[in-house]
Amino acid sequence: MMNINHCVRKSCYLQIGGEIDNRMTTTNTNASAGDYIPTDKQYPKLSKASSGYLEIEQFKNADLHTGYFCYNCAYFIKPNHCAIVEDSGPDVYEKESGIISPYGLCTLWDPNEQETH
Repeated sequence: MMNINHCVRKSCYLQIGGEIDNRMTTTNTNASAGDYIPTDKQYPKLSKASSGYLEIEQFKNADLHTGYFCYNCAYFIKPNHCAIVEDSGPDVYEKESGIISPYGLCTLWDPNEQETH
């Protein structure tokens, strides 16, 4: 099971099986999740419920470049995925959509400087 030990702007340290893995860190502020999440092995993802993920339908047509939406998070992989949260499973309201919505949000949000206004 993956535990988020420490998350700060543009860096996240994961503890996997008792070892600290900090390969996700980057100094490139223009990077997206696909640019700095290692792909050499499959990392376990958090469930939607444990990450605090939720989708609020009222934000479906909102300006996604402002606020704490998945769309402008460093971990969001367009069009509907996240590098650290599972696509499937229920959110905190027991709703299951099968995707990570651009207008969704969770407690692990980290700003993507390219998308945030």
